Amino acid sequence: MNKREKRKKIRHFINKAMKLLSSAVIVVLVFLGLFFAYYFVSLKIYEKNPTTKLPKFGLYTIISYSMHPTIKVYDVVVTMTESNPKDIKVGDVITFISSSNVSKGLTVTHRVIDITEDEFGNVSYFTKGDYNDKADQATVPHKDVLGKVLFKLPQLGRVQFLLANKFGWILVILLPALAVIIYDFIKLFKLLSFNNKIMKFSSVNKKIETDINVEDLNQLQNGLSIVKRHLTKEEKKNLRE
Repeated sequence: MNKREKRKKIRHFINKAMKLLSSAVIVVLVFLGLFFAYYFVSLKIYEKNPTTKLPKFGLYTIISYSMHPTIKVYDVVVTMTESNPKDIKVGDVITFISSSNVSKGLTVTHRVIDITEDEFGNVSYFTKGDYNDKADQATVPHKDVLGKVLFKLPQLGRVQFLLANKFGWILVILLPALAVIIYDFIKLFKLLSFNNKIMKFSSVNKKIETDINVEDLNQLQNGLSIVKRHLTKEEKKNLRE
């Protein structure tokens, strides 16, 4: 295999990999877009009518160090509501509405360190931040639990804060638009270059064909001249007739 074939194979592999990567990115973006649309619509419905159920999945941006280093500031946690109190175990991380004096009414994400149940079957959770020295002051009744943390999206909260101002929105709209324009310009430039190469190749072919036709014609005329020199007068006369 020569160097030209190797380069061709490498280019083919890179193009195929880029196509697969771009397709994967598009699929992920579509999935995230559908998820965010579902989440925000469900959240708006819940805000207008609190008697409805919470969205099955939730997104919460962490703004304190209480769960560091497990969950860092600006990480976004994805939660899922648990209708059965017993589905939340010791060691799970939950997001809840706090009733402690220092954080009353705030949304908090801490780890469950113990579980209690009263005589009426009402379950409550003792919670503590991984970074904190002490457990939370108040227990968390199951009705105040917004969801159990499934996983985190590292530093996605920075994007949220960026989108909270006008300059961030301009960047989000302008940069993708600029990227699309640049990509289209590159494709157009490549297409024009390819067309120029085809036109040059066609002109060269025409020139070659013309040269061949002239050469063949000259050879034919030389051959006829040689034949005529060997003809008799009578044969030349018959040829003219």
